[in-house]
Amino acid sequence: MSLVPSKIKTFMKSKKLNVFLIFFLLAFFILVLSRLSANYTSTVKFKVNLENVPEEMIVLNDSLNTLNLTMSTNGFAWLKYYTKEKYARIYLEEFDQIQRFCDYLRTTEPATEHRADFVRYIQEYDKRRGKNFSKVFPYYAHLLEEWNGEKT
Repeated sequence: MSLVPSKIKTFMKSKKLNVFLIFFLLAFFILVLSRLSANYTSTVKFKVNLENVPEEMIVLNDSLNTLNLTMSTNGFAWLKYYTKEKYARIYLEEFDQIQRFCDYLRTTEPATEHRADFVRYIQEYDKRRGKNFSKVFPYYAHLLEEWNGEKT
């Protein structure tokens, strides 16, 4: 009986097993790298967290608290979506602030002289951050076009 455990101990200490394990781990590492380098397209489900909801705004249908996004990226980028909880934070207060500011610039006479400055600010912000104000706030897209030609 004691012969079997001693053979196992001897085999575990042998160089053949160590060399085999080293090459097996190396092959596994290369396999993982090659799989993660490929591009994948999949739909990821995010939980939606509405934050900074203004007091005057009422959320009517909070049961739709998920957002499905179809994304195409390499495997390394996918790792962060499979290892952490996925949340999409939507700051409703920012939408409210932009709405109030555009309404102010549109309707208040002393503010009209600052419209072109607002347009230049939004254009530079969009360039630096890779954003598009007209897509995020389509209701106010026409204001940028109108105000862009105004001189201060």
